[in-house]
Amino acid sequence: MNEPNTWSTQYTWTGIIDEAAAWNRALSVSEVLEIYNAQKGTYVAYETPAGTTEIVAGLDTGPNNGIARVIVDGGTAREIVTEIDTYNATQENDQRFLVATGLDSDVHTVKIESTGVKNLSSSGTIVAPKFIEKNTNSSVATSDLEVNGRYIDDVIIQDYQALPNAVYFPDKGNISESKHEGTMEMWVETDWAGNDNAYHILFDTRDNANQNGMTVYKSINNKIYLQYNDGATSANIISADLDAVNWAANTPHHLIAKWWKVGDSKMGFALYLNGLKIAENKSFLIVPTEHNTLYIGQLSSDQISETYDFDGQIYDLAIYSKAFDDGGVSVGTMAGTGSTVFNAYKSIASKTEQIKAVTASGSSINAAD
Repeated sequence: MNEPNTWSTQYTWTGIIDEAAAWNRALSVSEVLEIYNAQKGTYVAYETPAGTTEIVAGLDTGPNNGIARVIVDGGTAREIVTEIDTYNATQENDQRFLVATGLDSDVHTVKIESTGVKNLSSSGTIVAPKFIEKNTNSSVATSDLEVNGRYIDDVIIQDYQALPNAVYFPDKGNISESKHEGTMEMWVETDWAGNDNAYHILFDTRDNANQNGMTVYKSINNKIYLQYNDGATSANIISADLDAVNWAANTPHHLIAKWWKVGDSKMGFALYLNGLKIAENKSFLIVPTEHNTLYIGQLSSDQISETYDFDGQIYDLAIYSKAFDDGGVSVGTMAGTGSTVFNAYKSIASKTEQIKAVTASGSSINAAD
């Protein structure tokens, strides 16, 4: 393809041009983005320089934005796929999202595409990639971890004392404390036991005044709290004392926090540790006000000091829009076999634990199997 009226090779185009179109007017920014996202799978692609070990994607966020999919080294054994909800109540451009760290020091391909999907709060599915940052030194430490016989690559082992480098999401999309039921599930491993007499914040969705949202933390009194706030008004459920047995050091622990509405004016909260219901209240006269930020490993109002940091590993974190079923058990009782809570806890149990669970339910399978 040449410049008009010339046979010079100086200004030739080498490559492919697809879906070319012309308009008799200047398109608006929203129209350009609408065209860009007109088909599911629309994407932009990048290639990093040699020596890249970490990749940060820059995307615009806003009220019309949807979910982006970022694929690193697609189609190879090193493929990593991350989905990013780019919805935000207000337009915020050039937001940075860590999509991969601990990569082999090498050249990597990066593809950002529109999934055509949005959360319930968004009014559109726009995905607007702006840039890729290629770091040759990872800013987050990673290691490989073996948990209950399952091998997990590149677990983030951030030292949360180096705040504000905790995991932080500027907008949590359709996670809703006030309008919907929900569940937060995670595996946690620490080098401290449950009776260490120190604060450890697992996650916090409240604002910087510790209001409007929810938080789960291990308090200085060695109990786990699930707390909700409606402004300065709070309600919480509290576990029994932790110790070196029910929260052993250097041992993986499964934690579930769930919430649901009971009628029009009440909320129900429940906490589970390793499948055991450790706290519940079904009659709180509070409907917490929402806040859009999600902090993992730090208190929302204390992003600098070490007082409320989380020293440990959090992995397999999952957030659901439904309150998990536990089989209707009471506090101090294991979730019912086959319930959602039970299955979540046993999802990465060892083979021995799985055999015990089967035989305990009355199966004819014996321990030798």
